[in-house]
Amino acid sequence: MIIIIIIIIQNLSKYKFNLLIIINFIYSCVKKKQL
Repeated sequence: MIIIIIIIIQNLSKYKFNLLIIINFIYSCVKKKQL
């Protein structure tokens, strides 16, 4: 799972996506799984 996230982040950063949006998305996904 972590490897997939790293690959996604690397691919998105190539297109200069906002990393804060990606981090927020991952954080919210992790939060949902904990709940």
